[in-house]
Amino acid sequence: MGRRLSTTAVALLALVGWLTPASAADPDLSNYDPTCDGKFGLCRYIDGRTKQELIPARFRIAMRFSEGLAGVLIEGRFGYID
Repeated sequence: MGRRLSTTAVALLALVGWLTPASAADPDLSNYDPTCDGKFGLCRYIDGRTKQELIPARFRIAMRFSEGLAGVLIEGRFGYID
């Protein structure tokens, strides 16, 4: 018997694929700084050098990237984005 994924899990998996930068084959993720000062206290990722928003605010908690992944909390569930 297989296990079914909840709609939240499916949405999180889709979000991970959607947030992957399409413009660069191997982006330098060390410059992606999480900032939690957005509307409603949501976290976003900005470029540490240029201060340009790279990933819009949508996370309750956002951690720094390490080995290509960053831990986030979205819709009450923890997960990783790449």
